[in-house]
Amino acid sequence: MGVDAIMFVKVGGNRTKDRVQLVKDVAEAAYDIAAVFGASTFHTIRLESSDKDWWPNGRRALELVNSDDDDGPAINPTLGEVLIEVNLGGCYWGPGYERGSIGELIGIAMWLEERFSPCEVWYGGDSGMGTVHFNARTRQTYVKHAAGPDGWAYRRAWGMDNSDSVPIPLCSLCKKPYQRYGYGGSGNFGSFSCLGCGDHLQTHNKGVSWQRGDKWHNGKESVDLSTKEVALLLFA
Repeated sequence: MGVDAIMFVKVGGNRTKDRVQLVKDVAEAAYDIAAVFGASTFHTIRLESSDKDWWPNGRRALELVNSDDDDGPAINPTLGEVLIEVNLGGCYWGPGYERGSIGELIGIAMWLEERFSPCEVWYGGDSGMGTVHFNARTRQTYVKHAAGPDGWAYRRAWGMDNSDSVPIPLCSLCKKPYQRYGYGGSGNFGSFSCLGCGDHLQTHNKGVSWQRGDKWHNGKESVDLSTKEVALLLFA
């Protein structure tokens, strides 16, 4: 669980006068934005999904909505405006919670501004995080933070916990400690990833033996490392 990213587009002007055409435009844009950024970037729901009771008509990457129903300050369209919800599938990224993909989120916002101009893009997180007008000036403050020393502070904070004495590997390529994201097994299990190259390692016995890969995170089945490969591992 975590703070999910939320995004909305407020559109006004002549585009909103023809409702039938607007519905078509949003449906076409929903397909196009998923084709550009990848369908997995968005939380879409097919008609065959078990969630169909909540969304009987399914849910695309972009959908017209009446108002922002996420927790936090509401974003309500005024007279002559419509609201488009961007059904993002990833985590929020912002100062103090540097978790999602800020580059992807900025790219999506810029795409929406170009596609629905003139419009306003609003971005934020659920769980009471609220939203901000995600214009060029705001995006620049986010980029400045991302490029500074705290650009991945959230991941750094939780990724080095080995209070259960599971050793933290050191990446042979990046020369940096892996970040831990998995715990359990009565303190014997640990799963780790390198933020620099994407390698994944995990152990089920406090580092006696190791596996490379994690099908739930990088799609690769775990493969046991040989005794020689384990002997060559470095630790932080």
